[in-house]
Amino acid sequence: MNSHVGNVKTILEIGLDDVYIEILENSFNGSNFYSLVWGDYVANEHCEQFELLSHAMLRLAVLMACRQNSWVDGFATHGEQFEYDANKFIASQVTQ
Repeated sequence: MNSHVGNVKTILEIGLDDVYIEILENSFNGSNFYSLVWGDYVANEHCEQFELLSHAMLRLAVLMACRQNSWVDGFATHGEQFEYDANKFIASQVTQ
């Protein structure tokens, strides 16, 4: 499954009946980022990239929430909007 370029380290791997999920740490040309890779074992594979591991893990939580409702629900936001919302949520939950 690791068809990515550069150094790739598997952080998390989950195999369920209807979905597989990986979170990968990628290092390429001095840059580090995280990929959330998931699919349905048939034809659909998705890969989203995040600068922070916490954002990839939060996206995983949202994915699991969709699965728990039999995939009736889907992602409400993508890309930059998800990153913005993730930053707001994390900031609301973390204190110094």
